[in-house]
Amino acid sequence: MEMKRHVALVCMALVIVVFLTSCMTVEGTMSVPIEPVVEEPMVVAEVPVEEPALEEEEVLPVAKPKIDWMLSAQGLEVSIGERITLVLPPDGAPSAIWGDGMYTDDSSIGTAAVHMGLLAFETGGEVTIEIRDGLDSYAGSTRNGVTSTPYAEWGGSFVFLDRNGNEITAP
Repeated sequence: MEMKRHVALVCMALVIVVFLTSCMTVEGTMSVPIEPVVEEPMVVAEVPVEEPALEEEEVLPVAKPKIDWMLSAQGLEVSIGERITLVLPPDGAPSAIWGDGMYTDDSSIGTAAVHMGLLAFETGGEVTIEIRDGLDSYAGSTRNGVTSTPYAEWGGSFVFLDRNGNEITAP
């Protein structure tokens, strides 16, 4: 029995030693200070943006998308009275137009702009249009190497505007 007691005491001593060693390891890990992660603040450079001063009569256009020469006002999804400024690329080609100063909304905006003398097919450029109600009839004419066709009643129209928002009339 003495032997069993001795083995039991040795086993118990081993268990205590293992337990204390484990505790010291855990305690040692816990006592290691954890350094906080310091993130550098994000630096945002402010770039001044100069906005042009608007005169009282100057009209600010809605958008300036670059467009295809065949685009008509019907393809813009805008309502009567809305204005939009468009940038036509160089090397345009003529398309069909109906009207003279006021064009049917299915007319090519770029070709109508050349007809009005506002830009050339070779150079393209920027134009502003305003959507209008349709007319009972549209006149046709030949100007600047472009022929517009007369047309009967049509439901929608567009005209060109100058930088001050005034309608540009046919010469």
